[in-house]
Amino acid sequence: MKIKKICLIGKFPPYVGGISRHNYCLAKELDKFHETLFIGYKNFYPGLLEFLIKKNKTDKNFDIKSDPGFFNKVKNLFSPYNPFSWFEVINEVGKFKPDIVILPWWFVYLAPSYLFLIASLNKNNIKTVILCHNVFEQADINYLKVFNGLINSLANFLIQQVFKKTDLFIVASEAEKKEILSFHKNPRIKKQLHPVYKFRDDYKPLKQRRENFNLLFFGFVKPYKGLDILLEAMACLENEPVFLRAAGEFSGDKDLYLEIIEKNGLSKKVEITDKYVSNNEIGGYFKESDVVILPYRSGTSSGIIATAYGYQKPVLVTNVGGLPDAVENEKTGKIAEPENPESLSQGIKWFMENKDINFAGNIKNFTEKNMTWQSMAKNIIEIKEL
Repeated sequence: MKIKKICLIGKFPPYVGGISRHNYCLAKELDKFHETLFIGYKNFYPGLLEFLIKKNKTDKNFDIKSDPGFFNKVKNLFSPYNPFSWFEVINEVGKFKPDIVILPWWFVYLAPSYLFLIASLNKNNIKTVILCHNVFEQADINYLKVFNGLINSLANFLIQQVFKKTDLFIVASEAEKKEILSFHKNPRIKKQLHPVYKFRDDYKPLKQRRENFNLLFFGFVKPYKGLDILLEAMACLENEPVFLRAAGEFSGDKDLYLEIIEKNGLSKKVEITDKYVSNNEIGGYFKESDVVILPYRSGTSSGIIATAYGYQKPVLVTNVGGLPDAVENEKTGKIAEPENPESLSQGIKWFMENKDINFAGNIKNFTEKNMTWQSMAKNIIEIKEL
C-alpha cells in the first residue's frame, strides 16, 4: 500500500537542541509530498521539574513567524508526563487516520507515554516508526552512584519494552542497529546517516580569528563528549598556532574543565562560551573554524557532524559508536582513538599539515550521496514495505 498520510509527533522549534531542528527539517521534507499531521509538545516537563533541572528551554531568538505556513500546522498537544494529553494525541491521530506515525526516540523519560501511544496505535492498525537518535542513553547521568546500577537496569528494561511494541526503525549508525538486534527478534531496520543541516549565510562574525588554525568543540557539554580529553590534547600542542573555541551549555561540573585549562596554562589558547548558541549565532562559530572536533567517549551519532558538513567544515572524531560511519577518513575528516589526548593532538596536526585537501568538495560529494533529507524521507516511506 502506498503511504499517503504521515503523522510526526515530537519537539519542534522554538524548543532548543538538535532533536527539535531534526524534526523540523524532516517534517518540511515530508510535507512536500504527503498529507501530514504534526503534533508538537505542549510541555516537556511539569513546571516544578522544569525549574529543578532547567531543560525545558526555548530559543528566544527563534521566530515562528519566519515560517507561518509550517508552524500554523503544528498542533501542540503532547506532554510526556501527562496521560490526559496522551488521549488527546490519540484522538487527533485517530481523526487523521495516517498510514504511519513517526516517533523520535532519544530519552527513556518518553517510555511510559510511548508505550501507551504505540499500544493504542497498534489497536487501530496504525504502524509506528521509531526514529532513533540513540537507543540506550549515554552513561553520564548524574544519579547517586549507589543507585546507578538499579536505575540503568530499569531504564534499559523500559527502552526494550518500547522498542518491542513495534518493528519499524530508522537508525543513524550500525552501532544502533546492533543494539536493537541484541534484544529484538524481528526488527525491520533502515540506516540513514544524519542529514546535513543548512543554515543562513548572513551570520554574525565572531570578534576575530584568534590563531592561524582554529578548532571548534560545539554543543551541550556532557561528560561523555570528552571535552576534558580535548583540553588535554591542547596541552600537547602548546607550541602550535592553534586556538580552541568550546561553545555550548555545560551540564555538570564546569570547574573540571576550567581546572585543566589553568593547570596546563591554556587560558590564551582556549575560549569557553557557556551558553546555548542559537541558530542565528551558529554561523560565526562554524564559518570561522578550520576543524570541528568530536572527542567523544561514547556515542551513536551526532548532529554536530551534520552541522559541520553543512558549513563544509571537516571533522575530527573518535572511533566510537556511529561517529566513523559519517566520516570518509582523510577526505571529509579524520578518525582518532577515543580517550587518547595524544591521538587527538596528532589528528589536529594532520589537518594542519594537509590544508591543501579539498575538504569542501569531498564533503559535498559525500553528503549528496549519503546525508540528505530526501533520502531520510524516502527510507521512512520504504521501511513499511520491507
